[in-house]
Amino acid sequence: MFVKLPQEYWIHVAQLDFTDAVADHPWFGVLCLLGLGVLAWLVWFVVRPRMPQPLADWHFTAPPVPSTPRPRAAGVAWSELAEKSILLTLLAVIVAEILPSVHLSALDIALGAVVLVTANLAIATRGGRGVHFAILLAIDFALIYAGSRALSDRGNLPVATGLFFAYLTTLIVVLYDTYRPIRAARDHLHADRDQQRAVN
Repeated sequence: MFVKLPQEYWIHVAQLDFTDAVADHPWFGVLCLLGLGVLAWLVWFVVRPRMPQPLADWHFTAPPVPSTPRPRAAGVAWSELAEKSILLTLLAVIVAEILPSVHLSALDIALGAVVLVTANLAIATRGGRGVHFAILLAIDFALIYAGSRALSDRGNLPVATGLFFAYLTTLIVVLYDTYRPIRAARDHLHADRDQQRAVN
């Protein structure tokens, strides 16, 4: 997220070239090299020691999905709400800067992303994942279309653009909600194994 999205902004929105930027501002190249050095240091000394122990043999399949993911705590998961809102805001701002049919400011888009994520959090549907996805897609499209008409003074948002943003929003929220509990359960299992190894 912190590497690819700035790159997309650099290429498609600012339309800058790395070699031209380094030729015009040599300090920028030095700064990039220092940044890569700091990143390598963080990966080696901060991220690598915290990674789980590697599996002993070659495996061509992913580990099994935990059968009973950890239950969610009661109340609003503010960290998850913030994480989804930030991710969706970054993606939506980048895409909105590229599309000529979008006439909303970054602040309006950020506010809309928070509203969409909050609305999706409050919606509970019955049925399979396909039904859940379709209901969220319809609600997200209605919210995006109404929000664009309320915030933009340059006419209505094209239907295709609204559907694209609704699909992007729904896809991110549904995938996040589906796989975040599985990730938490796997992290919990890894923590238990590491604790047992430390005790032994």
